[in-house]
Amino acid sequence: MNERDLFRAVGEAGEDLIEEAERRPRRRAAAYLGALAACAVLALVLAQPHWRELPAAEETAPAPAEETAPAEESAAPEGVYIPPMELPEEEAGVAMDMVAFVVYGGRMYCETQTIDCAPGTLEGLLGDYLFTSAGGIDEWSGKGEYVDGRGSVGGDVYTVKGYDSSFRLGIPAADGGWLQLFDCLNGITLTTGADLYAERLHLAGNWTELEYLTHEDWNENRHAYRAPELTEEQIEDFIAALCAGEFEYWGADGERGDIFRRNLAQEHLYFRMADGTTVGLRLFENGLVMYDGLADRVLVDARGEAFDAVFEACGS
Repeated sequence: MNERDLFRAVGEAGEDLIEEAERRPRRRAAAYLGALAACAVLALVLAQPHWRELPAAEETAPAPAEETAPAEESAAPEGVYIPPMELPEEEAGVAMDMVAFVVYGGRMYCETQTIDCAPGTLEGLLGDYLFTSAGGIDEWSGKGEYVDGRGSVGGDVYTVKGYDSSFRLGIPAADGGWLQLFDCLNGITLTTGADLYAERLHLAGNWTELEYLTHEDWNENRHAYRAPELTEEQIEDFIAALCAGEFEYWGADGERGDIFRRNLAQEHLYFRMADGTTVGLRLFENGLVMYDGLADRVLVDARGEAFDAVFEACGS
């Protein structure tokens, strides 16, 4: 059961509430780790998110969370800086739901997906052993407990073959039947789609299958996956447009406004990768693309013929 299932199990939670919870940007006051992806909502809190757009050439070191500057934009080609996730303030009576996470190298890695592993395949995914997390961090834990080697889940933590350890780590099941993936998508600057889809996810040339869900099926939690009627060339053209497009911030506090308040048609695209992982994308009719593992409203502008062909093939 994921976060979306939990919302549905509780009662009559509407689509707006679910989408808002899934995409709530990181908050300041009493925030734990900020919201994470379709698969990684961390906390629901009530303060302003921290992000800023900056010139692509600027290398910006992570700033202390409590001193993050207000959002700012530049006339130059822009990148979007996603600050490091904040640690909780020790405030009595504050409790929040938390997504699974581990801390390593001063970074927070949050769960993004769990993949099933056929017998004998786990060894092809696991890299080097790093540490064993004892787990135990919960919504009542203080800042002093958020240290390297700790997390909200326990298990042996490894690097994942084919991915940089600054981006992705994994915790395997004791019986080898599945692998839980943890990604770090904070404390980074994303300028073009290549920063995520090429350098981190290695999308081009490594996908084996493409499926989609209509937004209606996704909204109703129906797993009615279909293969879009697209040629391999059309798919590769879309990936190229995705990597070439610039990242933009579409949160409520940005100049563009909240992407989810524009009532745009949406479709959901899933690249099944050769290593068994999935790259999930949310497509908006205006040509914007959001990665399911990125909670902050940071999207790539992929407008053009390649995007249109894929969007139309997904049922809109």
